[in-house]
Amino acid sequence: MALGERGRKQGNDARRNPRWEAAPRTDFAMTTVNVPDRLDVQELRAREDEDVRPSRSRRSSGIDRYTLGLWFRRLLALTALGALVFFGYRAFKPIHEDLAAPRIAERLTRSLGQRVMVGESSVEFTRAPRLVLRNVDVAGVLRIDEVGLGFSSLEVAQSIRSPNWSWGEATVPSLDLTHDQVLALVDALPGLTAALPRSVSLLRLASVGFPEYPLLPGRYEVILRRQDDSRFGPIQLQAEAGDSRLRMRLTPRPDSELGFQLDAANWQAPVGPSVPWTDVAATGYLGPRYIVVENLTGSGPYGVVQGAAAAGYDIEWALTGAGRAIDIDLEAVFRRLRGPSPAGSNEGSTQRVPMTGLANMDLQLSGRASALSDAIARASLGGPVGVRYAQLNGINLGLLATQGLGAGAGGAGGGVTRFAEFNAVMSASGNRIVFSNIRGRAGAMATRGEVVANDDLSLEGAVRVDLGTTRVVAPYSLRIRGNVLAPEFRP
Repeated sequence: MALGERGRKQGNDARRNPRWEAAPRTDFAMTTVNVPDRLDVQELRAREDEDVRPSRSRRSSGIDRYTLGLWFRRLLALTALGALVFFGYRAFKPIHEDLAAPRIAERLTRSLGQRVMVGESSVEFTRAPRLVLRNVDVAGVLRIDEVGLGFSSLEVAQSIRSPNWSWGEATVPSLDLTHDQVLALVDALPGLTAALPRSVSLLRLASVGFPEYPLLPGRYEVILRRQDDSRFGPIQLQAEAGDSRLRMRLTPRPDSELGFQLDAANWQAPVGPSVPWTDVAATGYLGPRYIVVENLTGSGPYGVVQGAAAAGYDIEWALTGAGRAIDIDLEAVFRRLRGPSPAGSNEGSTQRVPMTGLANMDLQLSGRASALSDAIARASLGGPVGVRYAQLNGINLGLLATQGLGAGAGGAGGGVTRFAEFNAVMSASGNRIVFSNIRGRAGAMATRGEVVANDDLSLEGAVRVDLGTTRVVAPYSLRIRGNVLAPEFRP
């Protein structure tokens, strides 16, 4: 037992303290611990020698190659930048001089044959690159606050290689033109073709007003396009607001004349009845002191109007014209005057209008004033009027002539009066319309009278009913009061 215990004890001691027998010495070592051997030490010493050698050579030469390379690169960059600034200045100096206000004014004066002054020129990059000319004055007649010429960065680069600039469209933001200024602009069109660079293919007047043309209220966009022969072609004028549209084509003619063609849809004429027209077409021409409308046609829910007019200036403007209104629906006109009914109410569709029928008019236009707008505003319009299928609602004139109207009655007792013939002479001037020499016939009954409608739609007038020889009844007279939409007949 003692020997066995001793053997086990020796075995345990051997496992706790292992002993290795001496191995032969070699140049390699196999270990599990990162312990450098002879080759590793030699490699480390070789690397140290290589690192020490360059540092000694740099210290011995006295020059830091890294610093030398850094300053060399900096000097090269500064040299390139200086060359770029120098050649850029040499390239852009002629462009800057070419875009100066005096040089531009000189070229425009030479091309237009009229004295042109440009107050200021500048290049802006706010929204898009463009050249802006301000306070442009043409011969003291036409003054433009601002003109913009668009271009792109590519066009700037191309202009450096070529003396010619490549421009986009020319734009005038806002302008008001009198009659004389319109003609001056038309006279300048041939010279404008040469004054503007050929690359400018479009001249746009974004918002133009014509204060002396009552037939063109509001603001319009005017566009001139360059044609194949390099000349600026017809002037396009247009305005759109919702469903309303107006377009006009203006074509220069010899002797400073300007022909025009007008086309409008859902347009409300600024003169005459305040009603919208479904379609309007007009042709004519204008000159320095005259305007001629050769043909005017307007159609709408109320009927058709055709006519022609002319205005000329001698001592003052004189306006003349003639027109014909065909099948004007009086019921539609009265409903237009009444206006729309309140929401949810059918009153407008059931309430009767004072008079129905289809009216035909042959009218003459005339007016005189120192200004064209005043001549149109003060013009008088008049001529014979005939109504087919005329019917007077709310009163029976034949019944009144035989039985009379009760004393103190405020209305007409109801009923209708149908006329086989109904004619009158209309005269509209200023703020009133006069229907004189009214003659209506229904069988043996004859009606004569006169009615005046004021601008507030109030009525004044009188009518006389005569039954003729069929009955021994004295003629019956009535006074007409109230308003156009609700006339009152009183004895």
